[in-house]
Amino acid sequence: MDTPRPQVTPELTATLAEHARLPLPKERVADTSGLLQLVQSLVDQLDAVDLGETPPATSFDARWS
Repeated sequence: MDTPRPQVTPELTATLAEHARLPLPKERVADTSGLLQLVQSLVDQLDAVDLGETPPATSFDARWS
């Protein structure tokens, strides 16, 4: 994607946790936001992978005939 993600801040992390109804103690918000930023950056790296003519996974036929 060409649109960059917004920076993950502790405020955003707290809001997302609240929206998802996940209990997140205030003392863990900073560590969690750093981890979330790391995961998003790793996922964003997948956008750079050239898949070429790789068919989508929906074309896989698991029947062994």
